[in-house]
Amino acid sequence: MNGCVTTLSIDTGKCLDVEVLSKVCQGCQRRKDSDNQTEYLVWKAEHNDKCKANYFGSSASMETVGVKKIFSRSQERYKLQYTEYFGDGDSKGFSEVQDVYSKENVEVVKKECVGHVQKRVGSALRKLKKENKGLGGKES
Repeated sequence: MNGCVTTLSIDTGKCLDVEVLSKVCQGCQRRKDSDNQTEYLVWKAEHNDKCKANYFGSSASMETVGVKKIFSRSQERYKLQYTEYFGDGDSKGFSEVQDVYSKENVEVVKKECVGHVQKRVGSALRKLKKENKGLGGKES
């Protein structure tokens, strides 16, 4: 129901930008079953600018949308161009941002988190060992 995408500086470790996405708003949830429809409509009109529900797509595409927003506003807001994209191996976010600076001939390079690479390699090795009895070391 909620997602958070951040950009971090490799040099300083500091957070450069963040995009928080939410499919729900607690205020709206509490008020949606109001008995007084007129009171609800007045509240809703005043609440729209403060509503926390800012994302209406699928949960699976939340990361992609957040990354696209951050990369798209980086030049105007911070005078930055991000040149490296670190993500897990199955992220679709990179395909959304790899050409975001193409007009300036700046290439975004995909990098992978070592933890995710380790997880995928470990899973593949365990599967290989299971399918090929006798493969492995002691007590395989």
